Amino acid sequence: MREPLLDTHKKSFPLILGLCLLLPFFLPGSANAQNKKIDSLRLLLHSTKEPAVQLSHLLSLGKEKNSLPADSIYWYGEQAKKIAIQLKDSKSEAWADYGLYSHLLVTGQADSLLKTIDSYLSKTEVIEDRDLYYKMALLKANALNRQNKLNEAIELQLQLLTSAQKENATESVLFLMNYIGASYLNLNKLEESKIWWMKALDIINSSTPEIYSYIEATILGNLGLYYYNMLAGPVSLSYKDSCRFFLDKSIAIAKKYELLGVQASGLVLKGNFLSRTGQMKEAEQLLNEGISIRKKVGDPFYILQDLINLGGYYYTIGQYEKAGLLLMKEFH
Repeated sequence: MREPLLDTHKKSFPLILGLCLLLPFFLPGSANAQNKKIDSLRLLLHSTKEPAVQLSHLLSLGKEKNSLPADSIYWYGEQAKKIAIQLKDSKSEAWADYGLYSHLLVTGQADSLLKTIDSYLSKTEVIEDRDLYYKMALLKANALNRQNKLNEAIELQLQLLTSAQKENATESVLFLMNYIGASYLNLNKLEESKIWWMKALDIINSSTPEIYSYIEATILGNLGLYYYNMLAGPVSLSYKDSCRFFLDKSIAIAKKYELLGVQASGLVLKGNFLSRTGQMKEAEQLLNEGISIRKKVGDPFYILQDLINLGGYYYTIGQYEKAGLLLMKEFH
């Protein structure tokens, strides 16, 4: 069973020269364009010498972590933290720490994250900033999911959901519903996962969907995953149609808003779907396109899954040597 999209809430730094952070002429990942928003923020960061303005741009870049490679997530977080400390801005420092914790998750260091995250969540600056608090708590839930501590993750997520609903924190509610659905899917409780994702879609559809484009694309992709998993049983045309429908919608939204991580996952899953339904040429194209986008973003957790899927595709069509060489090239 493929992993659902959890999102790290889908949030790396050279030399800094005192308060006048010059960031001269090199930004991590700048050699390869990510998306228009990230490229614009990088240009703004490059063009200013004002520490407070630089800090604002660094934190904005950190919040685009789901479309950034791991080294960039770390760089933006570390530089933001240094400037925040120099400016004695504890709130911005807390947001910078969120970026550094996100880097731990993306680079597969869930153990390290879980060892210290509770002390972070108890900080006054974090407790008082409810958006930051829920984002950080979601990182903890994601780490528990990645360590297969699914029941513990669900317990935490349900507690957070109750709190977020009381506070009318709609975005946090949506992300929590997505996480709960993902945890149930990993427990092989497919119908439970679908219920939670449909609840979240109902909330999105009753509001202004553009506000929640990222989480909407993520949940649509996960519903595509739900129907993809249903294909393992007695296959019906409706399952195939539903799988294609939700994946196409997810990919379209992700492409429109340049949500690279979600787009990569949707393309790879649709490639698997097309392979299963015998459309092999189109499947290979989408698998390679998805992996190409994923490598821009990073996250070895998902890259490994993507490559295994591409290797599985080559194995399915009888290209055994190509399947083996692909995995050997990437992991040696």
